[in-house]
Amino acid sequence: MPALLSLSGHLGLLASLLPSPSLTAIYRRIVDHLSNHIVQRAILAGWSRFTAAGGKELEREVAAWVSSSSLALGSAVRRPAAPWRRLEEMAKVLALDDDGDNEQVGWDELLDALRSGGSGAPIDQLELRVLDRAELEQVVRRRVDCTL
Repeated sequence: MPALLSLSGHLGLLASLLPSPSLTAIYRRIVDHLSNHIVQRAILAGWSRFTAAGGKELEREVAAWVSSSSLALGSAVRRPAAPWRRLEEMAKVLALDDDGDNEQVGWDELLDALRSGGSGAPIDQLELRVLDRAELEQVVRRRVDCTL
């Protein structure tokens, strides 16, 4: 919570002082740095391993970062969620349930599609726009139940 309040406060101050184009550029650099740090330290670090529940918690935390940023910036920055997309997609993959329903891809379905080497419907259903296949496989390997 303190980190969210700090980010929100700083972004709100910047939004009140800077013109929109400058604010947008600075905001994107801040989020790129912050999200890269989270990815490197919390997701891809050798010691970190996730369960589906841990992935869901990460998903909620990322949503809080995005929401806090959006509220602090108001309408000063178009698409404030865009720079968070890579982190959102990683959290989405880590949060997959063991068995998906008709509308959502299941963890086992994703593993089967990755093992087969094709992109396949399960991977397409995830609608990943930022993560490429290599990054997807790297993230999948962070789950404790990965059998790749």
